[in-house]
Amino acid sequence: MFSGNFFGGLWIAFIGWFLQNAAAATLAQSNLEHSLRDVTVKRVMTLEYPRIPVGLTLQKLVDDYLLRGEGRYFIVFDGSEPRGLVTLNEITVTPRENWTSVTAGQVMIPNEKLISVAPNTELLTALQIMDQAGVAQVPVNENGQMIGILSREQILRYISLSHSLGLMKALEKSNPVSGPVIALRLDKPAKS
Repeated sequence: MFSGNFFGGLWIAFIGWFLQNAAAATLAQSNLEHSLRDVTVKRVMTLEYPRIPVGLTLQKLVDDYLLRGEGRYFIVFDGSEPRGLVTLNEITVTPRENWTSVTAGQVMIPNEKLISVAPNTELLTALQIMDQAGVAQVPVNENGQMIGILSREQILRYISLSHSLGLMKALEKSNPVSGPVIALRLDKPAKS
């Protein structure tokens, strides 16, 4: 009843389906890039970010901030001056038995080693910078001063809300069968 033609036809159908999905994803990414072309970091960044003192031990950071949902990254301050950034990565690479004696200031990534963006940077450019550096957030600096933070979570939230509010109609047209496909590398595993 079934001959080699059936399986050959099934294989051709599968290849066609795969190519159609790949084309839809490419079109969706192109439309998303077009929709975000004039969006700057300033529009998406947050001015509020978790601050911790330079002398805070990792144990206190975990107990009093991290486990209470205060964030996944923290700006380390020495008085009123931001000195660096601590992420989950810096905490997890520190042996657990040292958390009570190691401070945020000892494990932080100092400002001079942080990759940052300006508020007028295009959002897609900022995302590419984050992607190339393998980081999930970057400080936003203006005139040598940190004025905010941009994270992958914020970018994804902005895209999602903009789409929900109908501000990105081009996405809906990109894949009429299954809706929009967001193909930017927002889900890339990155250092927290």
